[in-house]
Amino acid sequence: MTRDDVINLFKAFRAAGLRPPLQNNSAEQANQMVDAFLMQYKSVTEEELQQLMVKLTRLPYWPRFYDVDEVLKDCRKQKEVEDKHTKAPTKDDEITKAILGRPLGAGESYTIAMAEHYAAIHYKEASLEWVHANRLNITAQAEFDYECAGCYGMPSDKCKFGGHRPFLRVDKYTGDVIMLVDSAKCGRVYTRDGGAQNTGGQRRGGGFSSFGDVASNM
Repeated sequence: MTRDDVINLFKAFRAAGLRPPLQNNSAEQANQMVDAFLMQYKSVTEEELQQLMVKLTRLPYWPRFYDVDEVLKDCRKQKEVEDKHTKAPTKDDEITKAILGRPLGAGESYTIAMAEHYAAIHYKEASLEWVHANRLNITAQAEFDYECAGCYGMPSDKCKFGGHRPFLRVDKYTGDVIMLVDSAKCGRVYTRDGGAQNTGGQRRGGGFSSFGDVASNM
C-alpha cells in the first residue's frame, strides 16, 4: 500500500459520508492520520485494499484500526480457505479435460459425464438409462482408450493391460456391457530385448479378472 492508496481510501470514506476525527479540519492532523495509517498497514495488498474500501465505507463512523484489523482478518482467512481448495490439476483432471474437451462442472459426476460422452460416440442408439446403468465399465473403457492412444510403445510387463487391448461388448443375455481383453498382443509392446510380441491368438492365464476376460476382439 502506498501513501496515495491511503489518501484514496480516506477520500472514499469521506464520499460515503464519514467524518474524520479532526479538529478544525487541520491539514497537519490529516497528514498525520495518513502517515499513521500507512505505517500500520503498508503491507496491505491491492486485493485487501479493495475489501477495505468496500466494507469500511459501510460503517456509520470513521473506521478505527480495530475495524481495519477485523476486515483484514476476514479477508486473509477467506484467502487461506481459497488457497487450500485451489490445487494443481491432477492426472485425473488432465484426462477428464482431454477426453471431454472441458473440465467437469461444479457438482457434475465424473463417471456419468464420461459415460455419456463415450456412449454418444460408440453407442449412439443407447438410452440414457442404459448408459447410466453401465457407466462404470464405459468410463473405464474411455480411460483405457485414452491411455492406449497415447502409448508409443513399451515393454509388455510395463503395460497395465499386459500388452492386450481392453474393449467392450454388449452381453447378448443381459443386455449390459461387459469388459473383455483382446487375446492378441498389441503391436506396440515389445520384450526387454526389443523383439516384437505379436502373438496373435495367444491367451494369457489370469491377470485380467479385475477388468475383463481375455477374448478375441472380432
